Amino acid sequence: MKKVALACMIAMLFIAGCEKKHEKAYTEQIELAFFAISQEKFNKASGYFKIAEKIEPDDEDVQLYMKQLSYIIQANKRKHAGDIEDAVHYLNEAIAMPNGSSRITEKARATKEKILLL
Repeated sequence: MKKVALACMIAMLFIAGCEKKHEKAYTEQIELAFFAISQEKFNKASGYFKIAEKIEPDDEDVQLYMKQLSYIIQANKRKHAGDIEDAVHYLNEAIAMPNGSSRITEKARATKEKILLL
């Protein structure tokens, strides 16, 4: 009986440890993504969010962040193509996204201000 109880305790500790590693890996990817965004490395941030999504595929937040970030990426593409009006449109989409990240929203606002100064 003691062996069964010990085996159960070890299994529970192992499962708890795996969950913590899983959670830590997800959090690390999210943090790396936000750091990349702060450095205006939007494509790199998108990659980190994609990894986080693979770790937690049902997480709605990371899906929202990816969508919001995709608007900034699209805006930068439009800006480089010389289409400022379209770029501003995409940034407005990122800014107005319900339940989006406040950090991504702020980066979208800052990017919009830069574009409007062109």
